[in-house]
Amino acid sequence: MKKISCIALAALLVLGSMLALASCGAKAPEIPEGYQVYENGGLSFAYPEDWTKTDGSTVLLINPTGVGNNITVVYEAKYNHKDLTIDTFNEQMKPAYEAMGMTVSNATVTQKTSNGLDVTEIHYTAKMMGVTMEQTAFITNIGDRTYTVTVTETTQDDTLVSNVFNTLYEVK
Repeated sequence: MKKISCIALAALLVLGSMLALASCGAKAPEIPEGYQVYENGGLSFAYPEDWTKTDGSTVLLINPTGVGNNITVVYEAKYNHKDLTIDTFNEQMKPAYEAMGMTVSNATVTQKTSNGLDVTEIHYTAKMMGVTMEQTAFITNIGDRTYTVTVTETTQDDTLVSNVFNTLYEVK
């Protein structure tokens, strides 16, 4: 009887440890060298450490050299971003951009996961006032908000886009 109790107790301890580890969630991502952490309402990601951060309902992270790369962060009431498709982009978002004088091409919409977050990635090439740029938007839900983190690049900096995506994380 004593041996069975010890075995049962050990099994409960192992199960308890496994449950505790499972409830901890995803491990915080490693921040790349030369980057710092942006955090707001549970959303976290890395951006270049020498960039300037603005305040307000739309946060803009700006490259101080004046080169056109930047990151915008906006949030709104939570919605199901997984419903976004290339058809929704073409029917709803593309006409809105075009109404502002921006031409949009090569759009893709992909469902991904980053550090435990479900993310909808929208990528397209945009041209406005003679400037061609790549824009990649990462949309995710945290708490009662839907966040959109948009990386705009005019210098084809794939490292910037991948570093933002790979460090998207929910701080608990």
